[in-house]
Order: sequence, then C-alpha cells, then structure tokens
Amino acid sequence: MYPDFIVVRSVGRKLVVDLVDPHSLELADAPDKASGLAQYAAEPSHVFGRIVLIVVDGDNMLSLDLTDEVTRDRVTGG
Repeated sequence: MYPDFIVVRSVGRKLVVDLVDPHSLELADAPDKASGLAQYAAEPSHVFGRIVLIVVDGDNMLSLDLTDEVTRDRVTGG
C-alpha cells in the first residue's frame, strides 16, 4: 500500500512525518485498504507523528487518527 500523502512538518527543531490517506466509501476496496492501514499503524506508530485515514462519503469527510489504538480497533473490527 502506498499512502496518498506523506507530510513532513517541523515540531520545534524536529522533523515529523505524517501519513495521510483518503478513501472513498464508494470504492469496493475501501474497507480492505482502511483495515490494512490500521494494521500497519499498529506496528510503527511511534515512528510517525500521525497516520490519518480520511473517510470520504459523498460530500462528507471524517478524519481518523490511526495512531490511536481505540480508533484502530474500530476500523479493523478488533
């Protein structure tokens, strides 16, 4: 999987890398991609500042922080 956006930002004097990946609910593979990103976020979440899944449903968008364990579990159904 390749995230759509890799954002590098500075926090104080440190560079932090965020992964941001939007997914449209209209695509058949959206649930699998969301689950895969959530599973990936469980392993190296300390390496990234944020791993964000943006769920796009028509004109509505929801931002999910996958570095949060509770959010990851809801996405993966775990």
